[in-house]
Amino acid sequence: EGHEGLVLCLAWSPDGKHILSAGIDHSLLLWEVETGKIVRRLDDQANFVNALAFSPDGELAAVADDRLVLILDLKTGKIRRTLDGHTAAVTCLAWSAEGKSLLSGGDDGSARLWQVSSGRIERSYLGHQGPVKCLAFSPDGRTLLTGGADQTLRLWELSSGKELKKFTRHSETLVAGMFSPDGQSTLSGSRDAAVLTWPLVRKGSTPPPEKDPPTVTPEEPRKELRPVRVLSIEGTVGSLNLSANGRWLYVHAGDRLKRWDAQAERWAGELELPAGTETVQLSPDGKVLLAFAPGKTSARVQVIDAAKWSMGKAWTVAGAYFDAVLDDRGRAYLGGGRGEWTDVAVLDLATGRVLNRLGGVWARSFLRLSADQKRLYHATQGVNPSSLEALVLPEDRQEKPRVYRSPARGKLPLGGEFVVTTDGKFLVSKSGTVLKSSTDAEEDLTPAATVEPFLASALAPERGLALFCTEQGTLRQYSYPDFRLRAIYRLPGVGYQAALDARSATLYIATFDPRSLTARGSRPRGEIAVFALKNLETAKP
Repeated sequence: EGHEGLVLCLAWSPDGKHILSAGIDHSLLLWEVETGKIVRRLDDQANFVNALAFSPDGELAAVADDRLVLILDLKTGKIRRTLDGHTAAVTCLAWSAEGKSLLSGGDDGSARLWQVSSGRIERSYLGHQGPVKCLAFSPDGRTLLTGGADQTLRLWELSSGKELKKFTRHSETLVAGMFSPDGQSTLSGSRDAAVLTWPLVRKGSTPPPEKDPPTVTPEEPRKELRPVRVLSIEGTVGSLNLSANGRWLYVHAGDRLKRWDAQAERWAGELELPAGTETVQLSPDGKVLLAFAPGKTSARVQVIDAAKWSMGKAWTVAGAYFDAVLDDRGRAYLGGGRGEWTDVAVLDLATGRVLNRLGGVWARSFLRLSADQKRLYHATQGVNPSSLEALVLPEDRQEKPRVYRSPARGKLPLGGEFVVTTDGKFLVSKSGTVLKSSTDAEEDLTPAATVEPFLASALAPERGLALFCTEQGTLRQYSYPDFRLRAIYRLPGVGYQAALDARSATLYIATFDPRSLTARGSRPRGEIAVFALKNLETAKP
């Protein structure tokens, strides 16, 4: 009578009389511990739950549902408030002792303090170079603790957002962190199999801030990079795509797709997209655009003729799909999924028929095609740390692909996104792991280097250049193919989407001001900064 499928997470009520559970079947169940009976069933309230937490009075529950935090009224079963501010999956939650504030940590590398009554972000805590995996309030409520995939445990002043101390002895991702009852020490647990205790200063005094380690790159201090043009657009930019000749920049924002003519320097058309469109992708040959709208039970795929600038055929595919890519042969690959066991489906865009299913993946699957379109890479999110796999696509559409796993398994954050270099030689995860892709199909992907965790990237192997936008509002320039840091630049905001035209040496970055993320439900306003590569330092391969 309970969940139909895997249970994702659990939480005890403060009085110990109830348990809240979240399942892969999209249900939340409130159980009475003494009898084992379900006292409330909340179906379809959440999509993919990563964390649960009861309020101190037991009347509310915070639910980490992908990038959102839902505040549920357990008496009525209704959503009282939605906290919207993270740019990646929320992974951990903690209530303040009085129940007025809530802490959330996410794969976007941030921890955020929310005023529950209004849904406003009171403070953001930025510093982790990767996903935040655990957090806790101190007993006196004056400080907080966060631990992350960057192998650090950090102590913060709650009121100011100031980082007070950083602990760095772990060698793998932190998964647990807490204060001692007296607040004079902390405890941390990591995937390196170590549990460490860290003494703090005496209660009542303020720990001195730990100085940041000196940067060893000769390019410091950071230089400000000024755009040559700024394009304003309504709504958050969901994706940027450049045509192969660099003339057309396709900008997806909200339910609109706009086209920028780089030659004429003007907007040259706008199309309305299907409701729920999350991504728009351009085929490698630049002929077709694909608008993808995922759903809990089905996904909608809209074909757009790039040359004619017109809407083509649209298909609805049954299944909980999460991501999609397309090739030059009129096929789209749809990856699971929104909390379901789902095959990677090969969809014929001309007929809407599923040509092949490439094997099941559990939960989210981020997909990318190799440059030669012979390999399909996917990073999956599941109970264990995500894996990055290469599917060698068969010539016969009905055959099953060969699968090769990366020895870097576990080094990607759960549900980690990644990019493939345009020459097909490397894959780079947003957590900063660089993997070398062998031309020999029998070889695994092998770790090659690390870069700073990033939100967006622009890669130009032909120019010996790899650029990454970080959450700290910087653009980091690496040489290619050795991925050595060459320079760090300050951007006019935080870059979260990027596209690079290597021919004209033009870089497009969608940016936002993090200070704009203060109100409930707020999203950054679309703004695309245009940069000339000549303003960057020369990077030789």
